[in-house]
Amino acid sequence: MNQDNENIKRIRELKLEKQMQLARIQQSINKQLSEVKDIFRDLEFNNSKMPKFDFSFTAGFSEKLSLISDRIVELNKTTPEDLKLIASYGWYIDMDASIYYPEQYAALIRKGEILELEAKFLKYYQEESKRIFKELKNRHKTRADIFSQIESSIGRKEFNISIPTLLLTRRQYIEIIYYL
Repeated sequence: MNQDNENIKRIRELKLEKQMQLARIQQSINKQLSEVKDIFRDLEFNNSKMPKFDFSFTAGFSEKLSLISDRIVELNKTTPEDLKLIASYGWYIDMDASIYYPEQYAALIRKGEILELEAKFLKYYQEESKRIFKELKNRHKTRADIFSQIESSIGRKEFNISIPTLLLTRRQYIEIIYYL
């Protein structure tokens, strides 16, 4: 039991570390977007000096890029804390989920709407489970049968079998990614 808690704790730590890496990537993208925004500002300035060319398509573009850039910066600041808060309630956000989910789901926790949060997670994973299992089977062809059995046992609501098997398989998957 203690080993299981340690494994779960380690999995959560690894997931948080991965999310923080994603945040750093987003910061890098934000910096590049800022540079692109400056280029478009220069284009707008040059537009006034070159009347024979029509650059009207850039009108307002830098402002829109600025809004996008500001939003990415905000998400970079809040996502790691939001992920920690969500993890403290025992939920995991899939890497393919919307970038806005951490913010939206953490807001539900802060408002005390835990039942709505759980309903959203259940709906998401019910809708996405086929895709997730298909992806796992394609990525780990040697264990495709195991994933098929887990998927089948979840469909039969045999969670006492499926959850420990899935966690064990997930642990092995994480070890392959992070330790090789």
